[in-house]
Amino acid sequence: MTLKTALRSSVLGAAIFLLAAGSAKAFLPFILPPQEGPVGKAHEPVIEAVSAQKEIGIGQLWKIYIRACFNGYWGDFTRTWICGDIAPTAEQIEWHMNSYNAVWDSSGASKVGNTTLDVYKAAEPYVLDSLGHGSGTNPWELPYFSPAAYDDPLELEAGMTFNLEPYAGKVGVGGFRLENNVVVTKEGPDIYTPYPYDERLVTDVHPLDTSTGRTR
Repeated sequence: MTLKTALRSSVLGAAIFLLAAGSAKAFLPFILPPQEGPVGKAHEPVIEAVSAQKEIGIGQLWKIYIRACFNGYWGDFTRTWICGDIAPTAEQIEWHMNSYNAVWDSSGASKVGNTTLDVYKAAEPYVLDSLGHGSGTNPWELPYFSPAAYDDPLELEAGMTFNLEPYAGKVGVGGFRLENNVVVTKEGPDIYTPYPYDERLVTDVHPLDTSTGRTR
């Protein structure tokens, strides 16, 4: 049982499975309040604001975020879903696809010899304060993917692990944060969180996305 295996599982299942592993610890998924428009910080609200206190409404966009630790190594991922069995609007699909392509394009750029700037540029302009961060023995560590990479890019090496989490949103339409976990290998990026996306919001499956379309 590894962290990679756990994060390949379903959102809730991964957390339960990790907790059952004994030597692991996990946060159950954060089901965050409706993403009704662009937000100011990448990780708002904090854990105390888990939205069990807010009624879920049909048609709202909800961000589901899970973080897990196994034997001292961290990882986390995020998906945004529409609540209810309804069809999204054309603009919701458009903005979700902007974030979706950004997370996969930046994941695809995560290759040996590329830099943090190459990865950051692959997601632009769909980035808030930061595109992502390393994840190892600390949930947030080097390498970082932020505008600072323009001045001080870091070359990627095999074995680096990190999370990439672009964001796209528009006031009146909604906000979409999506997140992948990546390991840099000599053969290319190993994207090890292929939990599917809300298929109602995906019109063109990215070539690197091997999971969307398998659940329905």
